[in-house]
Amino acid sequence: MAQNTTFRSGKWGLEVNYMTGRFLRHGASSVPSDLSHGVELNYYRKTLGEKPWHRGLNYPEIGAALTFYSFADNKVFGNAISLMGYSKLYLVRSRVADFYLRIGGGYGLMTRQYDAVSNPTNTLISTPINMAIQLRLGLEWKLSPYILLNTAVSFNHFSNAGIKLPNYGLNIPSGTLGIKIVPSPHDVSYNCESSKNFKKNELIWKLSAGIMQLHSFNSTTTVPTHIYLTPVFTAAYARYINPANKFYGGLSFEYFPAIRDYIISNDLQTRYGATFEAFIPSVVLGEELKMGRVSMFYSAGAYLWKSTATITPIYFKVGMNVYFAQLRRHKGIGFFFGNNVKAHTNVAQYNEWSIGGTL
Repeated sequence: MAQNTTFRSGKWGLEVNYMTGRFLRHGASSVPSDLSHGVELNYYRKTLGEKPWHRGLNYPEIGAALTFYSFADNKVFGNAISLMGYSKLYLVRSRVADFYLRIGGGYGLMTRQYDAVSNPTNTLISTPINMAIQLRLGLEWKLSPYILLNTAVSFNHFSNAGIKLPNYGLNIPSGTLGIKIVPSPHDVSYNCESSKNFKKNELIWKLSAGIMQLHSFNSTTTVPTHIYLTPVFTAAYARYINPANKFYGGLSFEYFPAIRDYIISNDLQTRYGATFEAFIPSVVLGEELKMGRVSMFYSAGAYLWKSTATITPIYFKVGMNVYFAQLRRHKGIGFFFGNNVKAHTNVAQYNEWSIGGTL
């Protein structure tokens, strides 16, 4: 890129995609075998290196996507309208096509939900408002300065993250075909200036509340059905590899009031008591991509010991943070709030809201 930084493109544009795919079974007793269909309208802006994080992420595109999905077996699963923000990260660029990874997140409105009487088949979704997450891997074919052809594989996920059960989550791997429009192509160029003045080390703290109902462990015990808040505290050390990308590791401490009530209400015998059984620490490793004041992150955690609260030894989190205050910029003192989903393998445990800081 340093040898050829000038190219013909536009700083903004529109993209329209068609998607089709089948539901993954994902633990549910019944999912349709027919195809579901979706249409997506995107607005994007191209980054050219005006800010250090542009160069750190190899000049991504930032955009917003409005998506309409018509699900198979429509009387049971209905339709979905979602609005997501996304970042398109370019992995390989060439004169013919660009290979990219797109990561998006937002919220979706579902027109049909689970109801024990009127709609008992839909155990995938039980609330009208759900988190919407999208991963896409694709190729943009450069047909002309005005038109690009998009061919991709997408994975779309809708879930309330365990706020209300049942909630297996709705997952659709999809083939994707679309057109990207550049209304006003002109000569633009990347700013390839090397970013050297950025912080390398960071300490992170985060206070969170997971919002959940308790999953059923077996058919012979009573399961609390009201919504619980699960307090979480996380402390971690982060290392930046560039101004936009940091890896981190640390410890997380969770307390599950739902597990405590579950043990007490069923008179279960535990070695150290219900309160200790509901408290569990874990080791956390993750990565965060910072795009100005907004970031996307994913992490994996391993519990330090087994208890009633540990559905599996490993869990995963994916979500976003918004940095709303920055003090002493070069020292890295700042504050953020965030939202993410926590899951064990393919089952969401809770929707987590957080406030935290860096130094």
